Amino acid sequence: MEIIDVNDSNLKLFTTVLIESAEWLNSIKQSMWKVEDLTPEILLKSYDMEDMKLCYANGNLIGVYILQWYDALFWPELRKEDTGCVTFMSLPDFKY
Repeated sequence: MEIIDVNDSNLKLFTTVLIESAEWLNSIKQSMWKVEDLTPEILLKSYDMEDMKLCYANGNLIGVYILQWYDALFWPELRKEDTGCVTFMSLPDFKY
């Protein structure tokens, strides 16, 4: 497996996978995220691009996620760099 950092050239792909997953979850009545909150502009207000990752296996995109090293909203008692949490983990429709 190869993990690729998200950058300006692949940010749209990253958000597309999240949006497609949110739409699928909505279709089965298991909503987790608002589609309108998954645009690059909105995500970059809350998350650092360096924490966004694309996962590939054998050249195929198999997942995306955000790895945060600190989340004051959910774990304010933890210090930065003490622990990590995965946010917005999503598997793509295997067309990429």
